[in-house]
Amino acid sequence: MAKKKTKTDTVKLILGKLEYDDILPFGRTNYTVAILNGKAGLIDLNGNPLTEFIYDDLREYCDDEDECCIWYMILQKYCTMRLDGKWGILDDRGNIIYDFIYDNKIELMDFEEYVYLKIDGKTKVLDKDLKPVLKDAYTYIDEAGEDAFLVKDNSKCQYINKDGEALFDFICDETTPFNECGLARVKINDKWGIINKTGEFIQECVYDDIDNYGDKIHVYKDKQIFHIDKTGCIKSVGNFDKFDSFHYGIWNPFDPFVVVERRGKYGVADELGNVVVKTFYDCIDISNDRILYKLNNKYGLLDFNGKLVTLAEYDLISLPPNINNYYVAAKNGKYGLIDQDGQKIIDFDYEDMSTLPTDENYFVAKKKGKNYGIINIRGDVMLDFIYDEINGGWGYPRDFESFFFIAKLNGKSALFNEEGVRIA
Repeated sequence: MAKKKTKTDTVKLILGKLEYDDILPFGRTNYTVAILNGKAGLIDLNGNPLTEFIYDDLREYCDDEDECCIWYMILQKYCTMRLDGKWGILDDRGNIIYDFIYDNKIELMDFEEYVYLKIDGKTKVLDKDLKPVLKDAYTYIDEAGEDAFLVKDNSKCQYINKDGEALFDFICDETTPFNECGLARVKINDKWGIINKTGEFIQECVYDDIDNYGDKIHVYKDKQIFHIDKTGCIKSVGNFDKFDSFHYGIWNPFDPFVVVERRGKYGVADELGNVVVKTFYDCIDISNDRILYKLNNKYGLLDFNGKLVTLAEYDLISLPPNINNYYVAAKNGKYGLIDQDGQKIIDFDYEDMSTLPTDENYFVAKKKGKNYGIINIRGDVMLDFIYDEINGGWGYPRDFESFFFIAKLNGKSALFNEEGVRIA
């Protein structure tokens, strides 16, 4: 009689001999950080070690309250690491770029043209080869457009050029980059105004709040919304108790919508202040091309014309993290997947379910009496339901973007490709 395969046998078969303590999440890289016997090192996305495992364990800097901080360590070509209590930077081959001499954590933030390096509470602007662009460091830096930067030091903001020279003679409490029409928001004495690229005030700083997206600008004052065109002309478009930032539908990127409140109930207005969804709901949020509403502690979906897509019959509807139009939903205590039209895509058979933040086609799910696994958009099982925890990552190991699963079981981690094949 053949011997019955036990759960322990299944674990050995899946995880094999290379059992890492942990593998950290990653995005758009050809490597990540793995922990082995309490020490960190780099591995490529074929599972091959790039460095020795001699670096300090970084997991203490990625707790539940600040998960995103790890994304400032593993950044495309460069990686922040710590060795014997000192911080430095490695490249994607494990070579030392910044020596391990810094007492405090180093953060790297990558933008289209520059890399921002934050050390000891100050930020420097570097090029893609980590060479300085600005001589000085600041508390906060952002690109303002056309080789201009907005910088913040000692709680005050100003615009400077690449030589570090101030572009205008005024100092602000807060500032924003210039938009497509060459206008920017500035806050002085707790009120917002608008300037153009010459520093001229198109609107004085008298407004409670200002929102802009692309070439659209809206301001808020005394419970009233105003629209400002690209020349700076202003007109009233609506009166509400409160309004949220403007949102854009995926298929309608030019006409924004805003969540508004009257008498404790929420609705949606267009950029001209016309109410398209009556202020009737207990809560409203906008995601892609649908409006998520809450009514009597249940959730449903509307379209941007205010037409009912689904009844308020769900215990929960989770907003998708990417641009897909699929929603994880819960009904009668069970989880499944619906599309933007409310059609059921995956049956409500799961104890728990969530979208992986880095890919719209895979979902972490939990079956009754079992642990977590991965299913795809068709409901096919990609990883069996045996894992204690599953995360995701994506990278460019073969000159195109691929997705990976990081699965944890009995205190150990393994890396799988998007086909469910174990790599490391």
